Order: sequence, then structure tokens, then C-alpha cells
Amino acid sequence: MAFFNKKGRFYERGKGLSEELKGQIIDKILEIGGDRTSGYFPGKWTELGDKFGVSGKTAKNVWQKFVNDGTVSPKKRISGNPRKLSTGDLQLIETMKTVKPTTLSKNIKEVIGIFLGHF
Repeated sequence: MAFFNKKGRFYERGKGLSEELKGQIIDKILEIGGDRTSGYFPGKWTELGDKFGVSGKTAKNVWQKFVNDGTVSPKKRISGNPRKLSTGDLQLIETMKTVKPTTLSKNIKEVIGIFLGHF
């Protein structure tokens, strides 16, 4: 479900700002004299936020992330255990199941083991 915020910007709950909007905020800050190395911003956050339909705090957070990380892209989330199968292994399994959908997992494990040198 989509909504409009108090500033009139269209958004969806649970979704972050688009990279495009973050980039526009950064471009505007740099245009008016912001300095990435020092983090200096020569304006008011609320005025900047109003131009883009976000709060001043959000605009400031976008700028601070850009100053610290050098990007507006979200960090890659690393959670859980690392993958045990490579992309090639997964493609092999998909091919085996496409060719013969009744292939048993035991047979797939044997084939993967042969390729990985476990047998």
C-alpha cells in the first residue's frame, strides 16, 4: 500500500529512499557548496528536506552516509551462514533437475562431490 508523507512525497512503508532521490539530495548539497571531505553543509537541513519531500533529519542522514561511506547505496547485508554451494554448483543442480526432475538429492550430492573433489 502506498502513502503520501507530510511533505507530499509518495512512499511505500518499509521501503527506503530510492538511490535516485538520495543522489539528487547529494547533488544539491554539492551544488550549494557542501564539502564531502569535511562533511560541511552550508544550508539548513529542513529547507533541503522540504525541496525533496523528506525530513531534514533524513536529508542529513543521507549526507552523513555519503560522507562516511562515499556512496548512497545500502550496505550489503551479511547474515546467517555463508553459502556452501557456488553459483556454478547451483546452476548444475538446476540443469540436472530440468533435464530429469525426478533426480534424487543423493545423486545430486554425489555429482557435486565429484566436481568438488570430495570423492
